[in-house]
Amino acid sequence: MKKRILSIIMVFVFLFSSLAVVEAKGRAGGFSGGRSSSKSFGGYSGSSSRSKIGSFSKSPSGSSKSTAKSSSGYTGSAAKSSGSSNASSSRSLPGSYSTKSNTSNSSASASAKSTYMADTYKKQSSSRNYKTYEQKLNAEQKKAYDNSYSRSYKVNNRLGFEDAMRTRANRINIIDRRPVYVGVNPFYFGGPIHYGSAYVGVWDLWFLMRASDLFWYHHWHDISAHRDYFEARKFAEMEQRVKALEAKYNGVRDENYLDPDVDPDLQFSEEYVSKNPDKVYYTNKHAVPSSNPFVVLIVISGIAVVLIIIIRKLSKPRPKKIYNSRIY
Repeated sequence: MKKRILSIIMVFVFLFSSLAVVEAKGRAGGFSGGRSSSKSFGGYSGSSSRSKIGSFSKSPSGSSKSTAKSSSGYTGSAAKSSGSSNASSSRSLPGSYSTKSNTSNSSASASAKSTYMADTYKKQSSSRNYKTYEQKLNAEQKKAYDNSYSRSYKVNNRLGFEDAMRTRANRINIIDRRPVYVGVNPFYFGGPIHYGSAYVGVWDLWFLMRASDLFWYHHWHDISAHRDYFEARKFAEMEQRVKALEAKYNGVRDENYLDPDVDPDLQFSEEYVSKNPDKVYYTNKHAVPSSNPFVVLIVISGIAVVLIIIIRKLSKPRPKKIYNSRIY
């Protein structure tokens, strides 16, 4: 009897200590990360960015400070929002606490990931001495630019962020050896086009010079508005190939089409990637710290039941062996 009571006490101690650890992790996770706005990365503003073809920060040392100030009050709002959710949850039922805590943890984790990737990407881009070209957009170009940025592009094969940053320079050099299908108009761009130096909507002009005919066909309405960026003869040749594809596919286009043999972060412009890193990359950093406490409670309860069954079987008195005495 004493063994059974001791076993039950040990099970309950294990159960409540496990729940205490889960709750502590949930409270601690509520203070990590913060809310950010991907539209504010890279010093982006609607009017200035649309009047430029390619713009990114030149000051890597100050990028983290400027991002923190321009991303919807990243540092301050995170502490206030998480603090208020914890304060209100302490006065509410456990169910409402778990819902609010997990929601805030999830949003804080997503914001922290986006901020981490945006800052790192911008620092790496700013460390390169690429020449940027400025060009005022006419009405047609501005409309195409706005339409391209208003869409949400589906990237099926997102890259691991840390590996992508480490191999980015080598990958650019490999794609740089591809044949150039469309030349650049020297009146708009006085020097050789380097990667990340000019943009056509969300697409990198350096990549468009090497993109496949299918890519041009699917994104023709975004690219054709900027026809004066290209040499007239080569652009006319590309236009004829696009018209042939229109007849072949009955004019049906896929706005999400990406060249399958080029990594997505090399197809999009640096401006687009710096504002939408979570749509191009993934990272295991800033993961959600804790799961739903009620799911954990069910799992721990199941383990406790199994332990009780095992302990009961072990604590049962063993039947005494009967020794038959034999007289010789």
